[in-house]
Amino acid sequence: MRYIIGIDLGTTNSCVSFVDSEQSNSAIQPFKIPQLSAAGHIEHKSTLPSFCYLAEDHEWPKGSLDLPWKKSPAYFVGHMALHQGAKVPTRLVRSAKSWLCHSAANRREKILPLESSSEAKRISPVEATTKYLEHIKSSWNHLIANDSPGSTFSEQDIVLTVPASFDEVARALTVEAAKQAGYQNLTLLEEPQAAFYSWLSYNEQKWEKHLSAGNVILVCDVGGGTTDFSLIEVIEKNGKLTLQRMAVGDHLLLGGDNMDAAIALLIQGKLQLNHPTMTQWLQLCHEARAAKEALLSHGAHETYKILLQGTGSGVIKGSLSTEISRQEIEECLLKGFFGQYEWDEAIQLKKAGGLRTMGLPYEDEAAITKHLARFLSLHKGKPDYILFNGGTMKAPSFQQAIISSLKRWFPDKPLQVLPSANLDLAVGRGAAYYGKVRRGLGVKIGGGTARGYYLAIQNKTSSTNDKALTLLPRGCEEGSSYIPKETFWLTPNTPVSFQIYTSHVRLHDQSGEVIDIDTAEMHSLPPIHTILKYGKQGENLEKIPVNISIHLTAIGTLEMWVKSEKTTHQWSLEFQVRSSSGQENSIALTEKRALDKNLDQAQIEEAQNLIKNAFSGSNKQALSQLSEQLENILGAEKKRVVHRHIKKDSRHHPPSIIKSKEVIGI
Repeated sequence: MRYIIGIDLGTTNSCVSFVDSEQSNSAIQPFKIPQLSAAGHIEHKSTLPSFCYLAEDHEWPKGSLDLPWKKSPAYFVGHMALHQGAKVPTRLVRSAKSWLCHSAANRREKILPLESSSEAKRISPVEATTKYLEHIKSSWNHLIANDSPGSTFSEQDIVLTVPASFDEVARALTVEAAKQAGYQNLTLLEEPQAAFYSWLSYNEQKWEKHLSAGNVILVCDVGGGTTDFSLIEVIEKNGKLTLQRMAVGDHLLLGGDNMDAAIALLIQGKLQLNHPTMTQWLQLCHEARAAKEALLSHGAHETYKILLQGTGSGVIKGSLSTEISRQEIEECLLKGFFGQYEWDEAIQLKKAGGLRTMGLPYEDEAAITKHLARFLSLHKGKPDYILFNGGTMKAPSFQQAIISSLKRWFPDKPLQVLPSANLDLAVGRGAAYYGKVRRGLGVKIGGGTARGYYLAIQNKTSSTNDKALTLLPRGCEEGSSYIPKETFWLTPNTPVSFQIYTSHVRLHDQSGEVIDIDTAEMHSLPPIHTILKYGKQGENLEKIPVNISIHLTAIGTLEMWVKSEKTTHQWSLEFQVRSSSGQENSIALTEKRALDKNLDQAQIEEAQNLIKNAFSGSNKQALSQLSEQLENILGAEKKRVVHRHIKKDSRHHPPSIIKSKEVIGI
């Protein structure tokens, strides 16, 4: 593979960097992404705003939305989408990345934008993510691979970043979106690590002069949708300094989107707009974002004019305007998100009504400084250095607030700031550098996976699930696998449930160790509800002995399998993605998905071969018998599968929760 392509898939902005391995110095280069800046105008920009506008038919002159690789698209992404969405916010998809990690939503369901009145004009969070990634791929092929077939995007080494706090479901959905976009050689990298890799890319030959054994680096990453904290330690091994990740923080849905909402409330008060409509509120949030970016950037003006357009025939007459100052915005955000607290107060997170928009589960506690104190307290971290990342942290006043808090909490600990060349582009650059590290070029950060994995079990003498079997401990390397020696007994063709827990704070557990479930230290993933297809449909079978295996893939996702001890049957397990109402998938839906997700692997292969053979020749009899033969192999009738009684609109009418599930026993 000639190129390494690093992609920062951001909540607000995405960016790309790349390495051409055929160049002698293997320099990291930024990739400017072509996109619509206005109807009929394409510009190449260093960032691609992560916004998607769903256009109406005949809304634009013919050809005005054309891209070099796509004619008459029904949507567009990037800068023009962001600005057009401010005028018609009910057609603008935003914060898709935040929705990917929303465990109470069906992230494959067409739910965005929530404000749209048309079901046909919605897309899923996964689909929106796919569109951003497709645009990046098509841009690359247009500019780089146009005259060089060996340089096509699908043939390159791709490093895609995700928040360190993304759970296994959000990671898997990100990979799913990438696969749908045509990404093949894919690796995931956590964003705080990518930010530090970016710093290493500039200090590769001198980092050991900056850092000493025992030093702790805090990566403070506050982006548009999430806040991520990571600790990296400098250790000495065999007389040589190495870097190792110590800890990552909890998933915090807290960032620039929340700040925009706070500023929007401030503007709403200045306009004396007591009861804004949904459209007005979305416009307020757009104006808030624009004001924040304009006034908090380097060398900005002191004030920003806010214009809220009217609607319908009163577009001009119904407009409202005011001005907001840099001081007003800084005071609002510093007080609400970067407050100064003594240590004992800082580590106490309040549970109160916080800013909540778009149905996303934002943090009740808005103070980023408090979440930082909680993180450091939990992991006993006292940083010597801090590296800022994320567009939100570009404001010097926000950086100073974090620094002041750390000096207040650890007055005897000198603190130095590691410079970041560009907070908007650092993660993409670090992703490209990590691709070099994977090829043996550069400085690697060790430490393995940031969390351990556990399986809830039920002892035969106990009726409660208060124990868990350690599958993979924290710190295991990508590519690690584990098969517990225990035998599990499951009933085929009957719904079963597996509950997986993770923990990023438990350090000393070992694979195979049975521990008490401590909800203060362990986080439950969405359960795996499935049916293990075995034998003929409807056949009553006794419990069968099975083994469970878990594998941490090279790209950073989790795979789980159930294998029969007595036969060659094995079944792949998948985390359930819940509906947008928060309800789990019903038994009917589980049975429907079981056909393509949880059949025995041998059955799948036999069915694939049968289909291939039936369509590879001209044997009409083989085609006419195909349906019946598939039913026999798969053990289910076609009509019974297709015509399940599942409600058409499960977003408004969620299927029932599974009431009776077999709990695995040990």
